[in-house]
Amino acid sequence: MHTAFPRASTEGDDSTSFGASGGGGAVDSKEVQRLREKVAAMQAELREKQRTVDELELDVEAAKRGTEGERGALLEAHRLKLLQLREKHREAMAKCARMKEALEASSGELEAKVQKLRAGIEKAIEDKPAELEASRRRLRGELDAAQVNWHRAEEKRLVELAKKKVGHIKEQAVRALEPELHRMVAGNKVKVAELRTAHQDAVRQRRRELELEVEDCVAEEGARVERGLEAAGGEVRAEQEARLKAARQRRDDEMAALREEKARQAQAQNEVFEKAWRRRGLDMEEELAELRAEEREKIQALVEEHERRVRAAGGRAEEEDAARRHTRRLELESWQKRTLEELKGRLSDAQEEAVEHLREKLEKEMGSAIAQLEAHAERERAELEAACDARVAQEASATQTEVARAREEEQSSRESYMRSVEKQTAAEAEAARAAAELRELRRSAEEAERRGAALKAEVAASIARFDKQARDAERDSVDRAAQRRADVTAMRERIRSAKTALQDAEAAAAQRRREGAARQTAELDAVQKRIKSVLRQKRERVAELRTQAQVSPSLSPLTLTLTLTPTITLTLCTLCLTLTLTVTPSASAIRRRSGSSWWISCGRSSTRHNPLG
Repeated sequence: MHTAFPRASTEGDDSTSFGASGGGGAVDSKEVQRLREKVAAMQAELREKQRTVDELELDVEAAKRGTEGERGALLEAHRLKLLQLREKHREAMAKCARMKEALEASSGELEAKVQKLRAGIEKAIEDKPAELEASRRRLRGELDAAQVNWHRAEEKRLVELAKKKVGHIKEQAVRALEPELHRMVAGNKVKVAELRTAHQDAVRQRRRELELEVEDCVAEEGARVERGLEAAGGEVRAEQEARLKAARQRRDDEMAALREEKARQAQAQNEVFEKAWRRRGLDMEEELAELRAEEREKIQALVEEHERRVRAAGGRAEEEDAARRHTRRLELESWQKRTLEELKGRLSDAQEEAVEHLREKLEKEMGSAIAQLEAHAERERAELEAACDARVAQEASATQTEVARAREEEQSSRESYMRSVEKQTAAEAEAARAAAELRELRRSAEEAERRGAALKAEVAASIARFDKQARDAERDSVDRAAQRRADVTAMRERIRSAKTALQDAEAAAAQRRREGAARQTAELDAVQKRIKSVLRQKRERVAELRTQAQVSPSLSPLTLTLTLTPTITLTLCTLCLTLTLTVTPSASAIRRRSGSSWWISCGRSSTRHNPLG
C-alpha cells in the first residue's frame, strides 16, 4: 500500500506555468519536494507497519510451529509414558500373579499342616488319658483282687494257726491236774503271750512286706503299662508320621497340580490381558492418529484460511491504495490544471499592466496557494494519516481478528490437546489406580507373607515343641524304663531275699514247731503218766470209797468228770460216785453234782473236803 504522486506532469506544468518567474517555481518545487518527502515518510511508516504486521505473522507462525512441536513432544512423551506404564503394569500383574500363587500354595500347605498336626495332637491327647484310665482301672482291679486274696489267705492261715494253738492250749491244759500244771499253764500263758506277740509282729511284718510287694507289683505293673503306653504311643507316633508323610506327599502332589493349574490360568489371564492391552494400545494409537490428523487438518485449514485472508486483505488494500492514489492523482492534476489555467488567465490579462502588482498578487496568491496547498496537503496528510491509521487499525483489527481466530483455533486445538491430556491424565489416573491396586496387592501380599511367615514360625514352633516333647517323652520313657528295670531288678532281689528270709523263717518256724511238738509230746507223756498215777490213786480212792459205800449204801452214785478248759473234759465213771473236775487258767475246781458237797479248788489255795473224807 503505497501512495505516490505523479511527478512528470507536475514538473512539466511547473516549468510551463512558472517559466517566467524563477522564484515562484523554486517555491513550488520546494513545497512539492516537501510534500513528496512527507508522502515518502508516510510510505516508509506504512512499510514499517507492514513489516511489523509481517513480523507479527512470523511470530504467529513461529508460535504455531512451537505449539505444534511442543504438542508433538508431549504426545511422544505421553506415548513413552504409556508404554512404560504398560510395561510396569504388566510386570506388576505378573509379580502379583506369582506372589498370589506362592501365597495360595504356602497358605494351603500351612493350613493343611496345621490341621493335620492339630488332629494328631488332639487324637494323641484324647487317646492317652483313656489308655491311662483303662490301665489304672485294670491295675486297681488287680490290686483289689490281690488284696482280697491276701486277706483270705491271711485269715485262713490265722484260723489254722489258731486251731493249732488251741490244740497246744488243750494239751497244756491237761497239766492243770497237778500243781505243776499251774506252773506249766502260767509258763504256757507267757509263751502264748510271747507267741501271740511274735505272731502279731510277724503278721505286721508280713503285712508290711506284702504291702511293699503289692506296691512293687503295682509299680511294676504301672511301669509295664507305661511301657505299653509308650510302645503304643511310639506306634501311634510312627503311624501318624507315616500318615503325615503320605498326606504331605499327597498335598505336595496336589499343590504341584494346583500350581500348574494356577500357572496355566495366570498364563491365560496374562494372554487375555495382553490382548486387551494391545487392543487398548491400538485403539489409543488410532485415537491419537485421528487426533493428530484432525489437528493437522485444522491447522492446515487455519493456515490456508489465514493465508487466503491475508492475500485477500493485501489485494483489497492494494486495490484501495491504487484507487486512492489514482483518485488523488486525478484530483491533484485537475487542481493543478485549474490553478494553472487561472494563473495563466490572470497572468495573461495583467502581465503587461502591473508586473510588480502581479508579482505581489502572485506572491499573495502563491502564498495563499501555498497556504492552501499546505492546508490541503495538511488535510491530505491528515486524511492519509487517518486513512493509514484506519487502514492500520483495520489491518490491526483484522490481524487481531485473525490472531483471535487463530487463538480460538489454537484454543480449540489446545482444548483438544487438553482433552488428549485429560485422556492421558485419565490413563495416568488409571495407571495410578492400577499402581494403588498394585501397592494394595503388595501390601496384602506382604501381609499374607507375614501371616504365612507367622504360621510357618508357629508350625515350626509346634513341630519343634512336638518333636521336643516326643524326644523328652522318649528320653523320659527310656529313663523311666531304665529306672523301672532297675526297680524291678531291685524288687526281684528284694522278693528273692524276702522269699529266702521267708523260707528261712518257715524253716525256723518248722524247727520250732518240731521242737515245740517234741516238748509238748514229752510234756504230754509226763502228763499222761501223772494222769495215770492220779487215776491209779483215784481208783484206789474209788475203791476205798466203794468200800465205804458198801459200808454206807444210802449214798447215791457219783460221777467224776474232769473238765480241762476250754474244750477237754475227762470223765471218770465209777459205780457209785461222779466227780467233775474243772480247770481254768485261774483255778481248777472239782465240784460234786449229786448228793455230796465235796470240792477241790486249785489255784486259790482253798480246799473244801467231803465229810466222807
